[in-house]
Amino acid sequence: MEKYKKIIQSEALFPTFIQLGSVDKLASLAIKKLGVKGLGLKLTTLEGSSTFGELTAALTIVGSGRVVTKSEIYPDLRSKFSEQLLDSSNKNPETKILTDMLLKNKRNDIAFVTLGDFNVGDGKVHIGLKILDGEKNIFKSMTLTKADLDKLHIQDISLAIKKQFVADRALRLLLDALHIDHTEILFQPQNVSEPLFNLRKNFVLRNVFKFLKGRKLAFCESATGGLGVKSLTDTEGGSDNLSFGKVLYNTDEKLEAGVLDTSVAEDNLYGRATALDLAKIVKVNKNIIAIGITGLLDTGDTRLGYEDKKPGDMYYTILISGRGPVTEKISLPIRSRLEMKTGLMLAIFVKLLQILIQEEMKAEVKKLEMVKKTR
Repeated sequence: MEKYKKIIQSEALFPTFIQLGSVDKLASLAIKKLGVKGLGLKLTTLEGSSTFGELTAALTIVGSGRVVTKSEIYPDLRSKFSEQLLDSSNKNPETKILTDMLLKNKRNDIAFVTLGDFNVGDGKVHIGLKILDGEKNIFKSMTLTKADLDKLHIQDISLAIKKQFVADRALRLLLDALHIDHTEILFQPQNVSEPLFNLRKNFVLRNVFKFLKGRKLAFCESATGGLGVKSLTDTEGGSDNLSFGKVLYNTDEKLEAGVLDTSVAEDNLYGRATALDLAKIVKVNKNIIAIGITGLLDTGDTRLGYEDKKPGDMYYTILISGRGPVTEKISLPIRSRLEMKTGLMLAIFVKLLQILIQEEMKAEVKKLEMVKKTR
């Protein structure tokens, strides 16, 4: 058991500073425009392995509850939506088929789809953007290849940088459609200035993968806005351990997905009951470890009845078959939204690792007891 003690006693480490990348800056421009009172456009995303939550995470860094509604993230969009894509009567590009599906029966909405993978199939990534604004129906698309990555002239193009590059190009497509100039913002990856943070995160996630034992992770996020899936898949091997992710960023989407009215009455969508409900939404089978996340980041909620909800108070639930739910509260130091979200995700992964190692230790004890009985 000694070999596990160091890992179990690990504590989460918060980054001291994160330099925003071009994706964050472009998303901020878009949200400021879309958040203008009276514009009324809502945004939803469907992301595959080329971005894995990168797009949604960027769009929710600046606090965009009035704009972003929800996101779904899958390792293989083509398999997930094969029935829609194989409709022989539809000659449209795949990204248009999926954006049409997202915005069916809607009038004032924006839909993003990222499809394909630089390392799978034809090596192409496709981006689709559809905007419904009153009577306007705008569809724009873009295809990226490995040759586009080569133009970055970055020596080490990691998984994280590839995802940021696709999200960067997707957001430029949106800004062009909104007639917002972005030419002064050059592509630039995010940079965490704390090397120890990256080392700890990679150490924790590699050990999480080791102890999953064939199970996969599913996320249902509110306040973290897709950063759970993004953080997992930034790490080598992370995508192999992801089942899917959902981001439910406003009240209506939470209720429609399965958050209970009793949870709303109990904690106004910011507490333990909601975190548990969110985890239950993605706990679709026994081989999935589900994580639900909610809470308030850097700003409070001034609405009547929400006065007791403090900025920095976050709640998460981890659901694992065969044991009761683990629901915890974390009070975050008030920093930038990205730093708070990033630190929170590491804290959740540390807790998950501790749970998985405790399972392993119990299994080893049980095995030893069985050996003793057979002697």
